[in-house]
Amino acid sequence: MREAEKGYYDRLQTLPCLEERAILKDIDRTFPHLGFFDKAAQGYQILRRILRALAIHLKDVGYSQGINSLAATVYLSLNDEENAFWMMVHVLREEDFSELFAPGMERLSLACYQLDSLVRKHIPRLSHFLVLHPQP
Repeated sequence: MREAEKGYYDRLQTLPCLEERAILKDIDRTFPHLGFFDKAAQGYQILRRILRALAIHLKDVGYSQGINSLAATVYLSLNDEENAFWMMVHVLREEDFSELFAPGMERLSLACYQLDSLVRKHIPRLSHFLVLHPQP
């Protein structure tokens, strides 16, 4: 698919994005302790381009809060902007993660509940620790 789409990612950058405001707002909150995604840092523009391209390419998914953290993690792992975009397309489309970010995020709530239940059952010490030390 990617060979047939040569230059596609770059073309997405030229299109208007209706989700731009939400994307910019969330980039500021993406891993602030790293500094890599600060407005003055290189990562800010990289993540902005990836998220814009995803919102345009995946019209039915669009952009939803939380996609920024996943995309940032993928980019930091691959260290390649366009490959991070295509990996996100694969994860959201082929692995069906897009439902996690659907309006209302009902599947995400269910997945969190399931994970919490499994941790309580199989790793009670971790569950107890997480109750005592909640994460923001």
